[in-house]
Amino acid sequence: MSSEGVRISMVREELIKSMVTENVILVSAAALCPALAVTVSLAAGLCMGACLCAVIIFTNAFVSMLRTAVPDRARLFLTLLIASSCTAIVMMLLKTWFPALSDRLGIYVPLIAVNCAVIGRAENYAAKNRFRRSVVHGFGTGIGVLLVLCIVGGIRELAGAGTIAGCKVLPMGTRVPFWVHASGGFCLFAVLLALVNHLRAAGKARASS
Repeated sequence: MSSEGVRISMVREELIKSMVTENVILVSAAALCPALAVTVSLAAGLCMGACLCAVIIFTNAFVSMLRTAVPDRARLFLTLLIASSCTAIVMMLLKTWFPALSDRLGIYVPLIAVNCAVIGRAENYAAKNRFRRSVVHGFGTGIGVLLVLCIVGGIRELAGAGTIAGCKVLPMGTRVPFWVHASGGFCLFAVLLALVNHLRAAGKARASS
């Protein structure tokens, strides 16, 4: 295999690993607070996921670029500063282009700056790896978060309100408002976490047999 083929294979493996096998929500159970709070609709889940994705990617990129220029004792401060700056930019863009969604997401967008998914990926990966790998890892992590929030938001909106992206899909009598409440979100995430853990355990069992 050529060097270009090896690089493509490594990128593919890194993306799959960060998106699926090490998904920060379904595997590490990180970022559950905004995931539970805002995923009452597909639009909210998509918007929150896109904001998290952008902050994760750019925080990883900047932390990786500066990893050799900053001493270890100042690295966490740098990571928080970068994450806060990226979050502030995302907030301004969101308020400018999507003010209604910005109001709906409320305090959870500013809290991205201290989200454990953002800080954890930057500290545990970007601070120890080169720029390209860190960007790929951040992209995979962000897309994994985005997909989970969209799936959860879509399921909760469909089951709880009978709509998808605001369009009526189910008749009024079939909706169950329980799913748009916090308790419904907890139950749905519990089912998804159990399913993912079962699939990972089954995969490990097949690999070892």
